[in-house]
Amino acid sequence: MSLSARLRNSAEFHFGHEHKEAFKKLKEIFSAIPLLHIFKRRFPLELHMEASSWRLVAVLQPKSESG
Repeated sequence: MSLSARLRNSAEFHFGHEHKEAFKKLKEIFSAIPLLHIFKRRFPLELHMEASSWRLVAVLQPKSESG
């Protein structure tokens, strides 16, 4: 089942052991690597966007040295 289907009001919510472990792993990943970096003007910026009828998400990030 897709995430959007799981988020509908009519969907049954179940947060079991497997989900708790996945959430714990995500917390470890997000806290282990630096998500924020010092802005470096020498790299061009890229704008990544996603839009739907109910949301707009945008991320502005510098293009890395490796491309």
